[in-house]
Amino acid sequence: MQEPTLTPHSRESEEALIGTLLLNPGAYHDVATIVGPDDFYLSNLRCVYEAIEALQEKGNHPDTVTVADYLERRGQLAEIGGMACLSDLMTRTVSIFRAEEYAQLIKERAHRRDLINAASEIAKLAYNEELDIEEAQAKAEAMVLDVRDTTSKTVCIQELTEERYEEFGEWAEHPGEARGLLTGMDALDAMLGGFYPGLYMLAARTSMGKTAFALQTASSVAKRGHKVVIFSLEMDKAELHRRLACAEARVELDTIKRGVATPQELSKGMHGIGTVHEWPVVIHEGTVTAGEIRAVTQRETVHGEEVGLVVVDYLGLMAASERAETRNLELGAISRALLLASKDLGVPILAIHQLNRSVDSRQDKRPQMSDLRESGRLEEDADVILMLYRDGYYYPESERANVMEVWVRKNRLGGPANCRCEMAWIGKYMRCEPLEYREKIDF
Repeated sequence: MQEPTLTPHSRESEEALIGTLLLNPGAYHDVATIVGPDDFYLSNLRCVYEAIEALQEKGNHPDTVTVADYLERRGQLAEIGGMACLSDLMTRTVSIFRAEEYAQLIKERAHRRDLINAASEIAKLAYNEELDIEEAQAKAEAMVLDVRDTTSKTVCIQELTEERYEEFGEWAEHPGEARGLLTGMDALDAMLGGFYPGLYMLAARTSMGKTAFALQTASSVAKRGHKVVIFSLEMDKAELHRRLACAEARVELDTIKRGVATPQELSKGMHGIGTVHEWPVVIHEGTVTAGEIRAVTQRETVHGEEVGLVVVDYLGLMAASERAETRNLELGAISRALLLASKDLGVPILAIHQLNRSVDSRQDKRPQMSDLRESGRLEEDADVILMLYRDGYYYPESERANVMEVWVRKNRLGGPANCRCEMAWIGKYMRCEPLEYREKIDF
């Protein structure tokens, strides 16, 4: 194939669109959701479009006189070729009824330029040997996936009617069922209705059961056929796999690792491995940035079924895309990036966060929202904040030592907040079970 020598663009389309908008200003509203100023390749026509856009936003009528006046006051009229240029564009306009067609042609060329720019940036990444190859690959994939249709997603509410009728009809056929992704923990699902797209923060002190809680949620989602991507920044993939299998089989991992498990326990563990093998779970280990999480999740969706849930274990070990003055500011940037990723990807992201020891100094050691405030913007960015507490962590002899309290401290997605549900914590299986399960097991 012959290598192109010209940057993709269509002078004819850009000129025709500007001429059309000068002759028929009402067409602007038909094309504003398709193209923007940055989609124009020719700088003089980009200036004219910006003038038309500014006048429209102010409610003024953009014609040759008002556009010329706007450009003159900004010292740009001579640069674009003066009034003669505007008159010439109007004279050479073939049809004032094809504005959307012209806009689509302009947008298509702009997409091609974006691809070329992305390819250039990817080449730079590949040549940069100081950059880790996995990070370079993740950034490259993100660049390619981000070069997509960026036209407005604004729709009339009438266009959503059929979809809502189908949705409500399905719900009517299944009364009493939660509508989100079920965590498998009935008490929590009853409170939240499952997980919805957004950023879920799971916070607690170290060894409180955060990872076990997150893995149990991931297991429930995966068992229902939804793909789960787990970013394990602390635990290696083999250990995480063992915990998934043993928790599912309800067998004590520690006895297996110490070589004192009975044949029956080993058999249950093997069965757990076989069960987990069927789940659509992807594990990514090692430090990542929010951008890499987005890229990996997008790649998994492109190469297979859509991702249902993303788990990040844990937030404090994530790397910031850019250095900040303090780690707290970096955490804030990371949480904001995760929030935007959850919205763009349309999936819930469950991010684990470890609270510091300040919680331990209080008489009531149940974590509060205020315990997040010294960690950047975490409190503001999270859609839902879940906090775990066990009496047994501080008071092993307590009657409630094996009760896991799950506090919903914030719920921006609708539903209760500052309330809790309770479950039985089965430490040796690293699982939460219904409270009545406590009567059936020897802790």
